[in-house]
Amino acid sequence: MVEEISLDFIKDLEIKNKLKRVVDKIQICLKSHEPVSTDFLDPYERQIAISFIKKYPLSYKIDGGCFDAERSILIIFPDYLEYEGNLTYKIRIDYKGNLKHKDILGAILSQGFSRNKLGDIYVYNDYSYVIAAKEIANYLVYNLQKVANISVRVSLIDDVLKIDKQFTDFNIILSSKRLDNFISQVFKIRRNLAKELVEKNMVKVNFQLVDKSSFFLNEGDLISVRRYGRAYLNQILKETKKGNLLVNIKIPQ
Repeated sequence: MVEEISLDFIKDLEIKNKLKRVVDKIQICLKSHEPVSTDFLDPYERQIAISFIKKYPLSYKIDGGCFDAERSILIIFPDYLEYEGNLTYKIRIDYKGNLKHKDILGAILSQGFSRNKLGDIYVYNDYSYVIAAKEIANYLVYNLQKVANISVRVSLIDDVLKIDKQFTDFNIILSSKRLDNFISQVFKIRRNLAKELVEKNMVKVNFQLVDKSSFFLNEGDLISVRRYGRAYLNQILKETKKGNLLVNIKIPQ
């Protein structure tokens, strides 16, 4: 039984509901002694889910479709079994034009699919890779014809993906490592608006909801702001003579 697992420490309702489904999957696996799988989880969700799994005589496999994937499925099975299969599918989208991550994601979600069924999306100059659940991958191959009014060709691939993650990086000066200050400077918005976004639960740090604008960031943190994008506080280079910080920022492409 898994009733003793508490989710009260999770503030984000969406994440809490997602992890409730993981708890349900654990319950099913314990009763049926058969492998089960989760939706795609981000690193924060996955860390919590694995901590739940480890409470019981269960094993798990992480399947993100490629090495160092950010989003991945957990396959849960009794610890006396072995599981060798994979549940993720890889598709390649070819096109002539300039498409962005949000274009690819938006086109797929507009087909009626949940983000929970999608893994990582890697966008390059004239093609993209998408990791997806089986039902999405097969559908897209036959039905996705345009993205942002650009014709596309979709195909399933079997290759092990070697992903070259793309970033734009630049240096800026921050007066402090406060979250609202970082958002204001990096995304070029008013400090009051940055504070408002945090207080309205629109900001995550390392995939975890943060609702205090005074939160202090650390080197390597990933900051996600709904409607504005994501940025890494990649490196603190030095402190200036005036006590400010020269930092390097990386923006995922």
